[in-house]
Amino acid sequence: MKYFENTKGGASKWWKVYPPYEVKDGVWGVRVEFGKIGASGQTRVHAESNEDLAWRYYTEKLAEKSRKGYRQKQATNESAKLKQIQASANRKLKKEKAKPPCDHATLTIAGKHKWKCGACGVVIEFGKSLEDQSPEQDEGVRYINLGGL
Repeated sequence: MKYFENTKGGASKWWKVYPPYEVKDGVWGVRVEFGKIGASGQTRVHAESNEDLAWRYYTEKLAEKSRKGYRQKQATNESAKLKQIQASANRKLKKEKAKPPCDHATLTIAGKHKWKCGACGVVIEFGKSLEDQSPEQDEGVRYINLGGL
């Protein structure tokens, strides 16, 4: 994954691009994320019919962003973000006077703004208000909303 920022001319934007990967049955995707610095942003996946076209799109996007003033930076530390999410979830459970079923050490990405604990099944959501949570929540799965991190 490569992370870029653009602060040229008063802009305050970030952009991430992931190397091409096979989505399914020979279809290749290039995932990009973008947004204002400090915000969670949006995710898009560009699909191509083969690996060569996906790599071409990837390199073209890198060149395009460079021309537009984006400069590569060190990506934010994902493990630090994960530790912050784990600690916030456990603090929230303590506030609710509920004993955490585990330390949520096996969190995996379950979708945009969502992490799921492999040990206990708790789904932790962040960056959304309670009203924005999806109505198709699984029966018996505990959802913890951390708000915007």
